[in-house]
Amino acid sequence: MSTEQIRELNQMMVGRLRGEQPMPLIAGTYELRVVRTRGRASGEDRPVPLAVVHHDDRRYLVAPDANRDWVANLDARPSCGIEAGGAVEEVEATRLRGRAAAEVAAAYHEAATGPARAAFPFGDGATLDEVEAVVDRMAVFALAGR
Repeated sequence: MSTEQIRELNQMMVGRLRGEQPMPLIAGTYELRVVRTRGRASGEDRPVPLAVVHHDDRRYLVAPDANRDWVANLDARPSCGIEAGGAVEEVEATRLRGRAAAEVAAAYHEAATGPARAAFPFGDGATLDEVEAVVDRMAVFALAGR
């Protein structure tokens, strides 16, 4: 899929998510939300549909491939907004590394299905050590309210 096709798909998903009543976050699962990052060069809002992962009573964003614009935006400016039901919650995103990131990535992988699950750089049944060995190719952010 080309970058332009991905952008078009993201815009379509943002519109759909903004028009739906959001599902609640339940422990051990994830829900799609519109996450607003700030462009690292432009400073403009960049809405993107992302899975907000609920794990161990905390919320996370996980990119199976760290080479995403939203990841670079959060690395440069860790404040972001999460849209749900017409409201925007402002949060701080802290990049996790090592074992902590691997635990969250493994939990998201377990809950994910279809193409989302296939995007991870490890397969079904991977041990936590195997996930940790490739976690630097991913991005995991812990979210905390401001």
